[in-house]
Amino acid sequence: MYNRDVYFHLYEESDSTLAQKEVADVVNLLSLQPSVRILDLCCGYGRHSIELAKRGFEVVGVDISQKQIQHAKEKAKDHRVNVTFQVKDARKLSFTNDFDIILNMFLSFGYFEDEKEDKNMLQGVYQSLKPNGRFLMDFWNREKEIRNFDLPTSNTKKIFLFARSGNLTHEKEGSIGKILSPSLTEGKNPGITQSGRILSLN
Repeated sequence: MYNRDVYFHLYEESDSTLAQKEVADVVNLLSLQPSVRILDLCCGYGRHSIELAKRGFEVVGVDISQKQIQHAKEKAKDHRVNVTFQVKDARKLSFTNDFDIILNMFLSFGYFEDEKEDKNMLQGVYQSLKPNGRFLMDFWNREKEIRNFDLPTSNTKKIFLFARSGNLTHEKEGSIGKILSPSLTEGKNPGITQSGRILSLN
């Protein structure tokens, strides 16, 4: 369904409205400055990219779906904003030290059949970040979902933030989740935390 027009008919209006609040929360949570360059990884039809561009940020959006990227380009034109949209596989990113911020929104991680593919994606993220760049992943908080489960669903999310350098110094609560800043000391492979598991990027 992701690559069919019915996807847009079912989800676009509500998801685009939600994206306005999510982008406002991200900008506030990360204290984003106008000069930062942002990669929207697995951007879909670009609802977060477009909202960021409206705020004056330089944004590149990538997604594996030609259908989604084509729709994103059309939406950007409709909104009269400049976003670079590209069809790319998140497991095979070719950027090097290009971005201050990388965002992975709307539960877009962990769907690959092999964990090695998850590692490839995270390694590409690390390579794509500038020194001291940051990676924010939007993900369900599994433990809180189980603890507070209530039909039909709960809207609790956890935000993971990875920095390319620095030490584990704090956990910061934000309006849309929790910030984790793990140690990614220069010259060492980063430890990546995802739902309580450590993925070592060797």
